Amino acid sequence: VGGGAPPAWCVSTASPGFPGGAAPPGTRFTPTGEGEDLAVSFVGKSRYLVLGAMTTLRDFDLVVRHARALPTDSELAWSLDRAAGVVNTTWSVETRLLNGGEAGVADSGESGNFGGSGGAVLQGWLPHHLRDTTVDFELESPGYLTPRGTMKVASGKTFRIAWPFRGLLPAYPMPDGLPRAAIDRWFESDLPDQLPPDTYWAGKALLDLTRFAWLAETIGHPHADAIQDRLKRELVDWYSYTPASRGGPGEEEHYFARYPGLGAVVGMKPSYGSDKFNDHHFHYGYFAYASAVLGLLDPDFLDDYGPMATLVAREYANPVDDAELPKLRNFDPWAGHSWAGGVSSPGGNNQESSSDAVMSRIVLYLLGVALGDDQLTETGAMGYAMETRATNEYWFDQYGTNWSEHYDHPVVGILWSGGQQYATYFSGDPAWVHAIQWIPVMPGMSYLSTDPDFVQAQLSAMRRDRLAKEGSAEITAMGADLGKLVLGYEALVDPASVLKQIAKLRSDEHPMAENIGVKLVEADAVARRWLGREVESVWSDAPLSRIFVGPDGMKLVAWSAEDTTTEVYDGMRKIGVKLPAGWSFTPIAFD
Repeated sequence: VGGGAPPAWCVSTASPGFPGGAAPPGTRFTPTGEGEDLAVSFVGKSRYLVLGAMTTLRDFDLVVRHARALPTDSELAWSLDRAAGVVNTTWSVETRLLNGGEAGVADSGESGNFGGSGGAVLQGWLPHHLRDTTVDFELESPGYLTPRGTMKVASGKTFRIAWPFRGLLPAYPMPDGLPRAAIDRWFESDLPDQLPPDTYWAGKALLDLTRFAWLAETIGHPHADAIQDRLKRELVDWYSYTPASRGGPGEEEHYFARYPGLGAVVGMKPSYGSDKFNDHHFHYGYFAYASAVLGLLDPDFLDDYGPMATLVAREYANPVDDAELPKLRNFDPWAGHSWAGGVSSPGGNNQESSSDAVMSRIVLYLLGVALGDDQLTETGAMGYAMETRATNEYWFDQYGTNWSEHYDHPVVGILWSGGQQYATYFSGDPAWVHAIQWIPVMPGMSYLSTDPDFVQAQLSAMRRDRLAKEGSAEITAMGADLGKLVLGYEALVDPASVLKQIAKLRSDEHPMAENIGVKLVEADAVARRWLGREVESVWSDAPLSRIFVGPDGMKLVAWSAEDTTTEVYDGMRKIGVKLPAGWSFTPIAFD
């Protein structure tokens, strides 16, 4: 309707190319006299009405063409192509014709075909779907403002996206000739005599124990076997239960319980609402990491406890539809990230620590490799490829295209389904709002440092805001738990600076220097200073590998359980490489 007063009534008419459109021909819309309400009257046997959002009238014909294709189901399928260095995904949408016919079949009494669309829908796509990916569809003209930036659309029923995935490492290797003083200092750490009772804090302790186990194995430390034995005892304790009725003492903690009626596994003791399905990927991901690393170092462990490790991992990332556990639990395959709330909340669902979520994808991949379970491996790769990109788009807005101009902060602390919040659930310290997106410190977090200048800008913003709110931006004023995360983030782009800061803590005899986490950051910084920076333009088809570029050029860093061969690719060329068992460091030069 053009300018002036609306008519007393109007009738739906069909455009030549898509009869029926958003309502059957002849449908009457009559003003009720109450505001802008209309009474709708159908004249034929077809009774449907489609309301569609448009930002400009020029999109009317496009929207109406697809109006009758009602989506009834959607599904994501994925596979890992190591040679191409990508995860291939296919998003499929099932539809039915609103007037009761089948896709592509016209309603009797109406001419034309399925709205002229062949059953295709207008599927929306967010920034993380489209940046640094390869798609097989063309975008249409409409664009819609969302809490995640501009959503674009494409028409179709099947959509394919290839997401770059260049491999992961279970740990960092260490250079030869480490000073004995440094090694002794790292292993003077007192690991807790017993893990905490709940799954979250026990998982954090397992992370430290696991990382020390691999570090000791890598450098051939005399305590390596003892640390692995301790790690195995802890996992066996969690993966087994002896009830009092069988002659044991019974257990109140350190076990997992199945709830078949709820399709769930819950670790005991729960914490932070994990008994209500909150944060399962945060908690149980650490158990998957410990199981994967121990399994790589001691395959006999997975022969005995692989089924339990798999069950706990599938609790939060089940790759398939089955009657025991929901598919993917809390991972949203269209949003590209997880939701932390088990049963949501009145304000919608949310997720605080994007990096804890990424951790759960890293370790799922590693566990799948250790078990030889392709489903787990490919699901971990898919989750990592998506969640890392969603993090950089929505928690960091790294490219400056998604946040509202009214969100005047450098990072998101809690991402809600309807927006962003500069906060955490436990602290108002600006450094924690940043650092909750940098936790835990472990290999695989290089997605946070794709742009070194952006990392430095984030650190500067964090220090500025912390100085203004807390009165100090010094690392010593943050304490060890926060300080190690700040140092770990900086070590991704400037390990030399981090090593200097830790050396000063030690020379000043500051207690932070003796913190277990700070010592692991120091070991990481030593490794990254030696290896250089990870690159995405070159990759290997070895499951546990990455390409680094350092002062001595480009090299393939890989770990393998046995002697094998691999190919290294740069998108157009490839070269063959022989890999010995254990760690290998192979210079790479394409002719």
